[in-house]
Amino acid sequence: MRFFALAALASSLASTVQPAAAAQYWFGGEDPVTRSERPHPPDWMSMFEPGAPWQQGKNHLTAFKVAAQFVLRGTDEQIRGVVDDLHRNHIAFAVEMGSVAHTPGECGGGEGFAGPHLVDRVAGRLQRLGLTLDYWGMDEPLWFGHERTWGQHDCAYPVETVAEHVAGNIATMRRYFPNVVIGDIEVLSGNRIPTQQLLADYVAFVQDVQRLTGRPFAFMHWDVGWRGGGGRLIAPFSRQMHALGLRVGVIIGGDVPDPDDQTWVADGLQHVRDLAGDPAGQPDDFVVQSWQDLPTRMLPETSPGTATFELLQTERMAR
Repeated sequence: MRFFALAALASSLASTVQPAAAAQYWFGGEDPVTRSERPHPPDWMSMFEPGAPWQQGKNHLTAFKVAAQFVLRGTDEQIRGVVDDLHRNHIAFAVEMGSVAHTPGECGGGEGFAGPHLVDRVAGRLQRLGLTLDYWGMDEPLWFGHERTWGQHDCAYPVETVAEHVAGNIATMRRYFPNVVIGDIEVLSGNRIPTQQLLADYVAFVQDVQRLTGRPFAFMHWDVGWRGGGGRLIAPFSRQMHALGLRVGVIIGGDVPDPDDQTWVADGLQHVRDLAGDPAGQPDDFVVQSWQDLPTRMLPETSPGTATFELLQTERMAR
């Protein structure tokens, strides 16, 4: 019964990926094992306990996102606890993970890339635990595989080569989870790369992946460099993604220089106000997420400065 229930959930999720008027909300952030050398909110796992104090925000959530490290290094109990609670509450389980195939000793590696058998390891562990992956958000493959050229080990692959690397890993993932909904996460920044070139590259990449896999990406989520002028690119870039049939989302969070939790959350909510006030740039998906040291607490949703407070306020402001 559990298999059929989750299969039905995945099928229903797959049918909701086209751009729509109603906003959807995603949530994610630093878990107990991701980048374990850095601080993480000590109450992260408490979110999945019965009656955890974020029920209002949780009720409107579409997907909850973790990093691949959580699936690889978390305990069986942790992973099952998270996924079972999400599916019990009709929330999709999403993983953010690199997708550009990487061989040790070659250029690249790190963010955006997937080392040998990474997709097999992540998908295989979930499958062995009897769990379903609903969404895969690819971690900035074109930005790190093609656009970024100023680092010592950057690859600067042609756009089509990045798409080929990604297509191979998509095929691997679909062998485990045929119904997984796959989308892209990319950087919007007004620095270094001419705007028209960046837009043309993103359009070409989306089209190349569709040609190679036979399926379009379901969504494009923007990781906006707010201080680098990325906010002004949201509307024109989103129009092009909508024209290609993708949902568009914006990652909501504070800025790196923010000194404390409340400042970080306040900056993130100001971005929501700016988006809500500009119909041309308002996204389909609001992705409340942090892979930074802030905020330091997830709960409760009634306390300014927590991640769940930011989620609840985002939902209220964006409706």
